Amino acid sequence: MKESSGLILLFLLFVVGFLSASETDWIINFEFYTADTLISTDFYNRAAVHPDASLGHDIFDAEELFPPFIYYVMLYFPHDNPEDLNTYWEPPYNSKYTFDYHPPVLEGEDSWYMEAYVGLSFPTDVILSWQNIGSAPFDMGLFLVDTATSDTTNLRAEQFFTFHTASMLTGYNFVVRRDVNIDFRIVPVSTELTTGVVTHFYPYIYDIYGDSVLVPVTWRTNPDGIGYFLDNFRFVPTEERDAYIIADYYHLREDSVLVHISGEYDSISVSLRPGWNTISLPVTPAIASADTALGDSLSNLLFSFDPISYAYERAETVEVGTGYFVYSGEERSITVSGVPAREVSIPLSPGWNLIGVPFGDVEEIVVSPPGAIWEEFFWFNPDLRRYETASSLLPGRGYWVAAFDECVLLIR
Repeated sequence: MKESSGLILLFLLFVVGFLSASETDWIINFEFYTADTLISTDFYNRAAVHPDASLGHDIFDAEELFPPFIYYVMLYFPHDNPEDLNTYWEPPYNSKYTFDYHPPVLEGEDSWYMEAYVGLSFPTDVILSWQNIGSAPFDMGLFLVDTATSDTTNLRAEQFFTFHTASMLTGYNFVVRRDVNIDFRIVPVSTELTTGVVTHFYPYIYDIYGDSVLVPVTWRTNPDGIGYFLDNFRFVPTEERDAYIIADYYHLREDSVLVHISGEYDSISVSLRPGWNTISLPVTPAIASADTALGDSLSNLLFSFDPISYAYERAETVEVGTGYFVYSGEERSITVSGVPAREVSIPLSPGWNLIGVPFGDVEEIVVSPPGAIWEEFFWFNPDLRRYETASSLLPGRGYWVAAFDECVLLIR
């Protein structure tokens, strides 16, 4: 059975004089282990900086000790391949290392190279985790990139990365990129908002080459209570006034956006037939609670659809752009008041999605990227108890749409 190894590349970009004296001595510890840690572990791997260290071998570097048994996982810094001029050290230091220390300040680019070896003859989950990220300079970003999928993980935001091994000796390829961040910004930098209309704000950090990475942040508003965030990107304003949207990136960087919020108020009547109905709200109610917006008798039987898990979930809150299944024991009509949404921007996942539509007549449907959805929309006919193709999109109804890939659906 052939052994193989995965390559982990840790890029560190420095600027001369960028770091203060207190930031010239730090350690990031990498741990590599199976999900059942009783099988195999490798907990002590250091990518570190010390004022007295060098790019070559020095007294701080320590060789890797391999276990005496057959099956194990191992993470190490390779310096034993003479064909790799980036990592090779001349004898007697041509070996694999568990500690690799570098000097703190360099011109240009500096890199830690790491190899991950998985020597197991059975399938299992393997975890790569990292600790002590806070010891690194605050103005540097650290990212794990899966080279097979190009998926990127922010090491400051996450604590581990899990992947599944096949039932053989195998390896996986990663890149762990570390960049000097020279800027943190929210996009857009200013905007006109309408109460009840979902607006997207995107927090980015930028490296010295101008490349950007979307990052999770903690949001707040000044003054408080002018709206609420549905997730890390979508904001719903509820009060008419000028205000600031503020993003806090782990207390390391902060940026703000000045917004002007104007609004209007309206109501919609949603007709329900006995049995199951697909509905949506084209207005944003003052309180998003399903109990308040629809009433207790309906909220207990209100469900949304999760396209990731492909399962229905009890909906405790309601929002514009989402479709719902609701059960009514009789024919009735409910009236919901709030700020009308003149357009909705809906992120879609591959497969079926249950969506809502905006207030008023639909004039335009835009998919980004183009061609990412099935062109037909479907609704559930409660009288015939079957799905039918929708000839038009009506406010108050919920619709099914199939996406071929992740995309954004804009309806206005």
